[in-house]
Amino acid sequence: MIRRPPRSTPLYSSAASDVYKRQTYEKSPGITSDNGCDGPSAYCGHDFVGQGNYIGVTENYASDKRRRIIAESKGFDEEIWKSFSELGWLALPFPEKFGGFGGGLIDLMILMKAFGRGLIVEPYVSTIVIGGNILTFCPEGDLRNSILSSIISGNKKVSFAFAELGSRFNPYDVITSAKESSGGWKINGQKTVVFGGGQADYILLSARTSGNRLDKSGISIFCIDPKDKNVEVQDYPTVDGFRAAEIKIKGLNLGNNALVSEQDKALEIIELKTKKGFYDYKSKYTKGMTKYVIPCLLYTSDAADE
Repeated sequence: MIRRPPRSTPLYSSAASDVYKRQTYEKSPGITSDNGCDGPSAYCGHDFVGQGNYIGVTENYASDKRRRIIAESKGFDEEIWKSFSELGWLALPFPEKFGGFGGGLIDLMILMKAFGRGLIVEPYVSTIVIGGNILTFCPEGDLRNSILSSIISGNKKVSFAFAELGSRFNPYDVITSAKESSGGWKINGQKTVVFGGGQADYILLSARTSGNRLDKSGISIFCIDPKDKNVEVQDYPTVDGFRAAEIKIKGLNLGNNALVSEQDKALEIIELKTKKGFYDYKSKYTKGMTKYVIPCLLYTSDAADE
């Protein structure tokens, strides 16, 4: 029989929390918050993201409002996205030279746990954690710089398309081809489960510019317009309330400036930012899902006692 803990038992242990904070700063010396503090006192909710700000947003993200947002064709709320920009959250992880705030993993961790608490469905992970961060590792270029600026200002969103049918999310199992043509490239292929693909203004696409299907070299990243007539985007909701897309590209002609990575050398960027960025985000988001998980646990324990 499952036993419910006594009602006097706190859901969170402040002592354990303090130990965690101390361990975090012992492992990451020199971290300083906005208020000039360092050590455990800096990690007290007064750091860059601001405890009051993120709690205010997530607490107002009621379940009925979330259901309405999910039911809309976009799958997110533009006003909430604009508020993310105003609070500086869209600029948080980007280096200062790109117009960001140079935030690190601890800053993102705080924010992701807050997002998990509110079950936020806005496309933060696809645009900021994965897509935007991939761009920061690509060579300097007018297109890349323009997109990064638009992301930080909240005017544009981006998604990264790398998975293909049968690839089982292996980033170097790439059939989508990019063949050199007069003055540019011609793209053909299909991408599957593109996280936030239907919500994006730009799609970053991995394509094979040389070699064979499973070669680790010969992969490049291109930026495409999802509204182009040669691009078909099938948007759909996922089981957790987010959105993904199937993308088909047939005979898409691109200029040379659409190649945003180094030719044939994009795999290292892809592996670094997709695997690490996505799973770090999801782990912190999941840990923050107290809004519905705890009531469900209490309900099931009550049912078991009966």
